[in-house]
Amino acid sequence: MNRRTAAEQAERKSRARALSYLGLAALLAVLMVVVCQGLGGDFAQGLWAGVLLGCALNLMPIQRWLRPRSEVAQLMEDEVTRDYRRSSSTAGFWVAIGTAIILGLPAREGFAIDGWLMGQLVASAGTGAAMVTFAFLELRALRDA
Repeated sequence: MNRRTAAEQAERKSRARALSYLGLAALLAVLMVVVCQGLGGDFAQGLWAGVLLGCALNLMPIQRWLRPRSEVAQLMEDEVTRDYRRSSSTAGFWVAIGTAIILGLPAREGFAIDGWLMGQLVASAGTGAAMVTFAFLELRALRDA
């Protein structure tokens, strides 16, 4: 019987988490394009909201909260991972601020963007940037280990 050590399990789960974050960020971007094009109606809006909420929840240390005594969870939620969460949240914040500024500039010239759509674009850009940043930091750490 070949049993994996906790460190091997944590490494495998960290790689899967990083790749799933990249996939979720790509799905979020595709859904935002669908919503901007007006395709899918309310279903696309609801799906976008669900994926956005799922992305935001995935950026939280839920595994550490649900299984605080698990050795694998402790290995996956160490100080480095907490720093990655902080860095990715900061990147997402600044991307959201930049997106809001860029989308708000045409309003000065009379070309206003719908408020709801602007909010969706800002939220998608910020959350997507946080997901991608965390995934790349995690993959780089796995590669360097």
